[in-house]
Amino acid sequence: MSTITLQQAQATVSDLVHRLASGEEDLIIDGDRPVARRVLPVPSAEDRPIPRPGTLRGSVLSPGHLDDPPEDFRGSGEWDSSSARTP
Repeated sequence: MSTITLQQAQATVSDLVHRLASGEEDLIIDGDRPVARRVLPVPSAEDRPIPRPGTLRGSVLSPGHLDDPPEDFRGSGEWDSSSARTP
């Protein structure tokens, strides 16, 4: 990322736009303080691909033992998994 002054940015705006298209970014300063950062825009929702159902299938693991108490659990009585709350 290069740093340019506000005056340089105003004088070379068309060159800055072409450099931005190639992926370069700039920090624009006024005096000694940053006032803007020139970056490519984030794609809008219309430009993003629509996720297809099932594309994440198998990427989330759900172990069946999540409702079981820890092995060192010392409660009153035995653990009854049938009385566990389900979402």
